[in-house]
Order: sequence, then C-alpha cells, then structure tokens
Amino acid sequence: MNKRIMVVMFLLIANKAISHPLYITITNIEIVNDSVKVNVSIDHHTLEAAINEFSGSSSQLVIGTNGNSNETVLAYIECCLKILVDLKELEFDQFQISENEHKVNILLATKLDKDIFDITIENKLLNNIYGDPKNMVIVSNNKVEKGIAFTSLDTKKTITLVE
Repeated sequence: MNKRIMVVMFLLIANKAISHPLYITITNIEIVNDSVKVNVSIDHHTLEAAINEFSGSSSQLVIGTNGNSNETVLAYIECCLKILVDLKELEFDQFQISENEHKVNILLATKLDKDIFDITIENKLLNNIYGDPKNMVIVSNNKVEKGIAFTSLDTKKTITLVE
C-alpha cells in the first residue's frame, strides 16, 4: 500500500480513537469463606448520566449526603448488575457508596449459606446510555481468579469456581 494512504488511514483511526470517549466500569467480585463482596467502580459523570436516563430525571448525583441519590444508585446497580450463585440471584444486605477523585465506588455484600459451584453474571451497566460500554469484571475466590469483559452485545456469562 502507498505510504500516504497508510499514514492517512492511521491518522483517521487515531483521531477516531482519541475523539471517542471510552465508557468503562470495573467490578470486583470477591468470594471469601461464607461471603460475597462486590465492588463497582464508575466515573461520576458517566454514572450520573446512566442514572438520569434510568430514572427519567435530570438531577445532579450527590454521593454520600443525599439518601435519595444513594437509593437511586442502588436501584440502578440492582437493575443492571445481576449476580446468580448456582442459578439463584443474590440479594445484598450491605450497601456502601463513596467517591474518590471522580470515581464512584459502590460496595455490595452478603453472606452465603453454602459453597458456590458456579456464578453467573449479567452486566448491563451503562447499556442504557452508551452503545459500546466496556464492563470489566474480576471474579475471585481461594481457587480461581478470572477476568471477564462484557459489552452491550455480550452481557451474560457463567464461571465455574471449582476445579
């Protein structure tokens, strides 16, 4: 191929990559003994846009001080992030939310009544506002640690946790 064409193609691709924002969530699912902890990290403005679309409002997201914002964040997370243990959906009994340098961290936790054979994750975070979010999930227990990427077209995966 002609060098000029290659340079122009490179510049077009680089310009598209630079001008197109990347929407990412990072979720850590940690299974330790008889408990599951889920930590979701999302950019503040991205989460605010997703929650406003989800709730049909246009309010500002205030972390930690406004109980209504916290309840709305929890409702959004519970709607868009489903975690099933051996085909039974987890119900979280602990919820914390904090913000650090424009990143919102959401911690969900619950106790388990038995050992886990497999875990199914359905991750639709940010799909309501962006057509191409990247939702990264890391699942770990004392035997397995696996990283999974979810997209708007690939939202559900199952991991076997025993070897």
